[in-house]
Amino acid sequence: MKFLVSGCSITQGAELNNGFANPENVKQSFSAYLAKRLDLELVNIALPGGSNEYIFHSIVDALEKHSDISNVLVVWTSPTRLYWKSHNRHFFVMPLWSSSMIDFNFKMHDVRQGDVWITGDNKQIVDTLSGMHKFFVDNYFDVSELSIKTKHYDTCLQHLCQAKNIKYLGLDVSDITGCWDNQPRHPNAEEHKKISQFIFDKFYN
Repeated sequence: MKFLVSGCSITQGAELNNGFANPENVKQSFSAYLAKRLDLELVNIALPGGSNEYIFHSIVDALEKHSDISNVLVVWTSPTRLYWKSHNRHFFVMPLWSSSMIDFNFKMHDVRQGDVWITGDNKQIVDTLSGMHKFFVDNYFDVSELSIKTKHYDTCLQHLCQAKNIKYLGLDVSDITGCWDNQPRHPNAEEHKKISQFIFDKFYN
């Protein structure tokens, strides 16, 4: 049976190995330790920079593809994130960061606009992101509205998993930040072990 997990960079294990979304990161992530404790095969579809909309749809898609999932763990990220994929290109927009790429292992072109870091795999896409970033920050990022959407996503996944007799656990990334040094960085390998222990003891033991 399988353990399905989705979230953002912390759940993916970003920087534990290398690269933006290197699959080797997952092997040292807290989800890998949890899967071992639960004696389940891990399916980690977390995406660094992914939004809550991505997390929701990634779980729904995976539940349609896999018939042998027994447990689902979702770690919701900050509501002020926007992600979409179009014509095989990934787009990420956040208040202080914006990016677009086709291949996650891309040669970066970037520009700073005040405190905002905008990066992409070619200069043209960086120029495009530079022009659109302020619009999304001003007109899309409404924390109260986006938080309501996240609650709806969580409720839908609860009901979907219940209908399929799958154990569902939905956490917020803030629920696990106390398990490691709450700094502007990703948790290291030892801190991922602490996160896995915390989740296992509180929700699975």
